[in-house]
Amino acid sequence: MIQYDDFLERVAHSTGLNRAHGDKAIVAVLETLSERIGSKEATELVAELPRQLQAAVAEAPDQPGQFPAEDFVRKVAAREWIPCREARVHAKVVLRTLRQTVSNGELRNVLSKLPADYQSLWSESRTTPATQA
Repeated sequence: MIQYDDFLERVAHSTGLNRAHGDKAIVAVLETLSERIGSKEATELVAELPRQLQAAVAEAPDQPGQFPAEDFVRKVAAREWIPCREARVHAKVVLRTLRQTVSNGELRNVLSKLPADYQSLWSESRTTPATQA
């Protein structure tokens, strides 16, 4: 399991955010992801997350939310109080970092079950910091 500071450092470095804003981005993405995947899959994810991030997915609804990737980005933007353009970058970085650091193959299975439009949010394509977009 990755340590919180390592996870935060990777996200902050990739997004150009400071630690406080990096944490806010991580929590916003994790809360939205848990809303989208539901409590069964979120429980699997909680076991893989650093203690400091577990609360972000602990309140997942019983049933997965049925919303497209664009709505995912809008929800992240609303949670962070930022434009959707920046939220998309944050979502990509957090989800990609999650895929790279979580050892449990279950997360990959959960992500692969999401509709095709979500693939753009965790693909390995180069992500530019939001300030340059």
